[in-house]
Amino acid sequence: MEASSEAACNISSTTQVFVPQETSDRPFDVTLVVEGGKALKAHKCVLSAASPFFHKLFNSDMGESNQGVVQLEMLTELGLRDILEFVYTGSVQISTEDNAQELIAMADYLFLPHLKTVAGRVLLQMLNASNCISMYYFAERYRCEELIADIKKFIFVNFTTIAKTEQFLSLSSKEVKMFISSDEIVVSAEEDVFEIIITWTDCRKSERKKYFADLFREVRLVYVSHDYLHSDIITNDHVNSNDGCMDLVKDALKFIDCKNNLHYTLTPRKSLETPVIVVYMKDDDQKDNVLCYYPREDKWTRFQSAISSYIDVVRVLSW
Repeated sequence: MEASSEAACNISSTTQVFVPQETSDRPFDVTLVVEGGKALKAHKCVLSAASPFFHKLFNSDMGESNQGVVQLEMLTELGLRDILEFVYTGSVQISTEDNAQELIAMADYLFLPHLKTVAGRVLLQMLNASNCISMYYFAERYRCEELIADIKKFIFVNFTTIAKTEQFLSLSSKEVKMFISSDEIVVSAEEDVFEIIITWTDCRKSERKKYFADLFREVRLVYVSHDYLHSDIITNDHVNSNDGCMDLVKDALKFIDCKNNLHYTLTPRKSLETPVIVVYMKDDDQKDNVLCYYPREDKWTRFQSAISSYIDVVRVLSW
């Protein structure tokens, strides 16, 4: 049977060729033909127990079932040997990123989900800023859910570094928008998102400038500093040449300059949030008081704004 998701799947610099063993009481009864016409022998019962693909194949009226020959020209010889090693022994040696990706593609085709999972975990060990984008789309193509989640987490945490790589700069505007619209990307300031958009646009300025306005809408301008809005954003050619972009900047400046911004619903990126514990209490004179505790700074402050506007919200948080 196919091994469980906890089966061994190791990175190795050497290639050990696996060969299924035939015995007198367990003779080979199927031949697998791969790329280049190379033939490998195996046992139907082992393959059927491991894979719904083979189970259905060997229990149908198709020629492969009757003749004992299965054509798998889309697979390489070494690739199929890795598959057989995992099916027969529960472990497989993976030497390169290409090897891991080939295993995932074959496991997807042959309905070997556990092999796909463990090969994905090995592939994750090879993840870096230069290959994570291509790995992400590879994982999506083969529906490797665990791998997709882990790669996305890696991309979000290392977003400002990855945004400078060739793979990121080669993304389409739709793909860039998908990433920069996320709450999960880790940036040191919202200004980083603006600069990432500028870098991506200027990489191929003549063909990409038409996408700038759409991407610019994903910058959460109200969380950009007042000085940066004036010194870097308003003065940028992509911004000041587009009326829609300038309107967004003007609206952000009005908001920043406004004293009452309680009803603004757009939240900052999670990496830019300031955790605070709000405590509502009444003093001896029965006056409302709101105290704020900032865990990261280990600091208490008294809420200075007019409490009446906020009191309903604070009561919810003060339990």
